[in-house]
Amino acid sequence: MPPADHQEQVRAVMNHILKDDGSARYRFAAPVRSRLPRYLFDPDVPGKPHRFGYVHGWRVDLWVTAKCTYERGERPYMAFFREGQFAGIFTENRVQSEPMELDKWCVLHLPVAGAR
Repeated sequence: MPPADHQEQVRAVMNHILKDDGSARYRFAAPVRSRLPRYLFDPDVPGKPHRFGYVHGWRVDLWVTAKCTYERGERPYMAFFREGQFAGIFTENRVQSEPMELDKWCVLHLPVAGAR
């Protein structure tokens, strides 16, 4: 499961990404078990293919209304936790072409240790 303070962790990262002063409004769904393609977490190495497979963990859907989105309303995001640790924030890919949802998500932010 994500840690008890997972919502505060996600808020802090999102406020930094959005350059928000803390006025953003957040709405969170309950954590659910999920998986993401491994390539989202692996570094890009030119000429070397990504390993196939999935990373299993917990997904927390969230919706954010910030200064930059007031006119467009809430924007959806997904935070992912594995082994009880924050693993990244993702946005939904609006153009999907791969089977098995391999391209369903785009990386918005990975912690420095997992950055690609």
